[in-house]
Amino acid sequence: MPVLVALVVYGALGGFSPRPDGITSYYRARGDSTRVLPWAAIFAVALGLEIAGLALGGRSKDVPTLSTTIDQVLVTHAGRWLLYLWWLWVGYRAIARPATRQRPSEPG
Repeated sequence: MPVLVALVVYGALGGFSPRPDGITSYYRARGDSTRVLPWAAIFAVALGLEIAGLALGGRSKDVPTLSTTIDQVLVTHAGRWLLYLWWLWVGYRAIARPATRQRPSEPG
């Protein structure tokens, strides 16, 4: 459901328009390789750890995976509450921040 809401908001802000203005140009400008490469490396390492953890039976104490780490946080009510707030914050930043930027004026 959150993905559908994000797509609707993105479309309402003109994200799927044929000309790259506003929100589309914002994301295209932020997608250069110097900004993406560190995140891609972190993602690759996390994916490798997940694969290694699953290959060892899924509950290995030797290979910390995202699921075993989050399981430790989800034990307490405060941990679940903080993860939920973090999830809401990430969703808000993904949608609201680009929408508040000024759209460039068209040459005229």
